[in-house]
Amino acid sequence: MAWVIRSAGQTFGAFGAIALFMATIGLYGVKVPSRLQQWIDGKRSEETVFKHAKINATLDTRTFQASEDRDNRQCIGGIMFNRPSCLFVVALVLGAASVSSGQSVIVSGKWTLNIEKSDYRTVTPYLPQQTLDILHDERTLTIKTTTATRQASEVVEKKYTTDKREGINAGKGIKDLKSTCWIENGTIHIEGEQEGVSVTASSSGGDPQPENYEYFRYHCSEQLSLSPDANTLTIARTLEMPDGKRRITLVFERAKGR
Repeated sequence: MAWVIRSAGQTFGAFGAIALFMATIGLYGVKVPSRLQQWIDGKRSEETVFKHAKINATLDTRTFQASEDRDNRQCIGGIMFNRPSCLFVVALVLGAASVSSGQSVIVSGKWTLNIEKSDYRTVTPYLPQQTLDILHDERTLTIKTTTATRQASEVVEKKYTTDKREGINAGKGIKDLKSTCWIENGTIHIEGEQEGVSVTASSSGGDPQPENYEYFRYHCSEQLSLSPDANTLTIARTLEMPDGKRRITLVFERAKGR
């Protein structure tokens, strides 16, 4: 009888241990997935928050960039320009304004002297017909003067640089006439030496005939200016002659088709 009771006790003890083991597994089997799910949900929540923060940061960056782009843009004539482009446009406009109002005037072309409109009688009672062929760019000025005399036509060519550098031109008798040229307020200025000639004539045998030519230097300042329609060229000259200053104004008209 004793062994029956002992066997039954062992059997029930074994079942009790199994039941306890099963209960323990059941308890942790419920808690572990729950905690794992909470951990996963927490991770997902953190990722969601991070994504939102990243999106917000991106939006803030884009907003800042858009604001900065708006600040860097200017509207000119209804057209949007970036600030560097705007600065370039402003510089271009200022450059164009300086060209239009500044120091450049182009007098290239062929010009014919209008004797009636010229004022020359303080220097000479007779003014021969002249034509000018002028080639002018931003840095150089070349003037070829053709004078029609009673005997023949005389051609004198002079070259200048318009940056006030001293240049040398040759006259008929003097080969080193020094002068400077520059442009100021739409007027071309030429300052320097010119060549004069003193003629000794003989009256024997009728009409006076030149016998001797004597060349000399004198100082001359010239101002060349164009009319608003660019068809009239006025040259105002001040001559410092041995007997004092003389002033002469020559008016040239642009040859047609030039």
